[in-house]
Amino acid sequence: MPALTKDFACARLIPLAFRDRCLREAIQSAISGSLEAYEQPSPPFPLISHVDVTKQTFVSYTQYPAFRSSLNFTRPNEFLPERFLSDKPEEFARDNLDAFHPFNVGRHTCLGQRLGLAEVRLVLARLLYAFDVKLANKQDTMDFGEQKTHIFWEKEPLMVCISVQDELRQV
Repeated sequence: MPALTKDFACARLIPLAFRDRCLREAIQSAISGSLEAYEQPSPPFPLISHVDVTKQTFVSYTQYPAFRSSLNFTRPNEFLPERFLSDKPEEFARDNLDAFHPFNVGRHTCLGQRLGLAEVRLVLARLLYAFDVKLANKQDTMDFGEQKTHIFWEKEPLMVCISVQDELRQV
């Protein structure tokens, strides 16, 4: 296979806004775990859903129902990356993007999320630069809510066809 000659510096990959919105939507659609984040709030105590929270209260946040709730997102079970654009269509104006916490919440937020996202951007850029990727079977889609879960989702195989980009074949 020909060598990749494209410069894939992480700093050059950051400003690709729609790619990042697709990445956010993919994360929302394919949550990695099913654990809840428990947090015992500290003063000043917050007001959650119009209820005062005291020191003795544990608050939890579960991603799957939050990400799939029509209270938070318009058409939550559809892949619609435009919901995350800053100039999003009017249809998504009422989406509650504060509900989107894929790397946990509070003091349990993942310290490596920026590094992880930078790595995903780099791998995705290299993959899509060099290859065409498509589903092997167009009817083969997944709903992670229908898969078995213990601590992490038991993800079924997703068959794809990968071919070298036409521009790279000619090198």
